[in-house]
Amino acid sequence: MGWRERTDDLRERGLVEVGTTLYVRDRDAFASVLGSAIALRLFLFVIPANIALVALVHLLHLTSVFDGTLESSVTTGELAANYDDVTFWAQMWTLLSSLALTVWAGRSLARVLATGSTAAWQMPPATAKLGAKSVLALSALLFAMLAMSAVLDMVRDIGGVAISFVGWIGVFAIITLGWFLLTLTLPRPSSDPGAVLPGVLLVALGFTVLQWFMQFYLPRKIEESSDTLGDLSSTVAALGYFFFVGRLVAGAMVVSAVMYERWGSISNQVFDLPGIRQLSVKWPRLRAYFDQPQIGDDEPD
Repeated sequence: MGWRERTDDLRERGLVEVGTTLYVRDRDAFASVLGSAIALRLFLFVIPANIALVALVHLLHLTSVFDGTLESSVTTGELAANYDDVTFWAQMWTLLSSLALTVWAGRSLARVLATGSTAAWQMPPATAKLGAKSVLALSALLFAMLAMSAVLDMVRDIGGVAISFVGWIGVFAIITLGWFLLTLTLPRPSSDPGAVLPGVLLVALGFTVLQWFMQFYLPRKIEESSDTLGDLSSTVAALGYFFFVGRLVAGAMVVSAVMYERWGSISNQVFDLPGIRQLSVKWPRLRAYFDQPQIGDDEPD
């Protein structure tokens, strides 16, 4: 089969059309620009969040468990090492002030995410409204990400295939659940949770791979290049990490929108199952929440 025949075959399957639609939607939604905006706000979030994490660990007297991990981390190492002599009230003030800055940065990040979701679904800009649920869900997810980084540092130090496998499965599960709950708070034309699943799985898989790269592969490369670049190597790695996360999130929103518009949601197949269909007859609100037509709406009079 020649190149032209292969292209025609792909076009018949709709793969070329889908790829073109994804590219055009990504361009029209300014996903690259939004990804950069997400990366900047992630950076502004991580700084006070790390300070709050260190202060909370000391206030709860959990230093015997996490202090070694925090001191060995690139982001919290110097701060954790110098925090032992801080008084209780200074720790409390640091925690409260850093939490306030974290919430402010989280609100700014949530606003960009709402704008990105609106653009990906081609909704009017006025619908990009920010709710308190989005800020709280985002803050909880990002704090969970920081905690996972500390846990992964411990997993890396312990070693072992079984422990590492369980650790990475846990990362994938937590990101899937957290990003799924967060995405449900963002504007979209359908209330069906299944509409966001493709993007959620893409973010979870991409973030898990990126975390593996940052936790296991990159530290050795930074040690090798530290003699040449010094502390700049860690800065470049951190900025590159934020950029890839932001671009992944912005692209995942586009993927969810395009796949839902072309193929619908997995909820459509689930509600066609006999058992679920009979159950939904008794619970019409369930069908309404999943944006499914009510039984009898599509039947002729």
